[in-house]
Amino acid sequence: MTTASTLWRLAGDFNVNLDDDTDGVALAINTFAHNFSLVRADNLFPLAKRSTYVNLALNHESQIDYILVSRTTNLNSFKVLDPEVNFSDHLPLTATICHILR
Repeated sequence: MTTASTLWRLAGDFNVNLDDDTDGVALAINTFAHNFSLVRADNLFPLAKRSTYVNLALNHESQIDYILVSRTTNLNSFKVLDPEVNFSDHLPLTATICHILR
């Protein structure tokens, strides 16, 4: 059960392009996000939107890693990092969330 004061953060490799409205998995995740009032960090910061999976050997890249947060979350920043040394074919995501203590 979710209350109005519950703040959700969901992040990781979803292995699906959430912008593909023909993909059943993407539709299921987007429906879940809508039902729980979650928003995508990349949609809140569209200038930071870019591929998160990059495989140079296969010449393939896509956006399949995401951070989803409650609509009422105070998300201050979101970035897809591109470090010089990366031992993964996924790029790290970072977000800054401001919590107000009451």
